[in-house]
Parts: sequence; structure tokens; C-alpha cells
Amino acid sequence: MYWELEKMKWARSHPEIYTQAFEESKRYCKLCNEPAYEDYMLKDELWLAHFNNLELVHLQCFEKNLGRPLEADDFSPAPINNNIRWALTRN
Repeated sequence: MYWELEKMKWARSHPEIYTQAFEESKRYCKLCNEPAYEDYMLKDELWLAHFNNLELVHLQCFEKNLGRPLEADDFSPAPINNNIRWALTRN
């Protein structure tokens, strides 16, 4: 709580720096240019077949680009994907 109050005080006294830092921290989908808040990891071979780097893409945008729905096997075994894989394997 104390830290949040200090951040707010600092932001009010340095609006130009705070605004610039906020703008630079935004993450945008490579395909639709909308803010990207999803965190997931696909298998390298699938990702690299469509994109060449650490670009951000919404799941729905990736599916459109891929031409099919993503499946549980498309996601890497990274823990960040646990909820997605669980949801995709439910009947």
C-alpha cells in the first residue's frame, strides 16, 4: 500500500515521464494492433512457422492466421499454459 501511494505521488510530480513509461509498456497484437494482455506459449515449431520472433498475438488472431482453432497439443508444456490446456481438454 505504501509503495502504491509513493508511485501515485511520483506520477503526479512527473507526468511527462510517467506517461511516456506507460505508453512504452503497452503490448499490442502484431496482427490487429489492439492491446494484448494474454500470456501463453505455443510450441516453437508452430510459432516459428507463422512468426519469426517474440511478437505478441492474440489467441483469436493466431487462430485466424493459422486457419483453424488451436488445440491443447499446440501449446508448450510451460506452466503458463496449464489453464488453457485444461480448458481445451475438457469435454
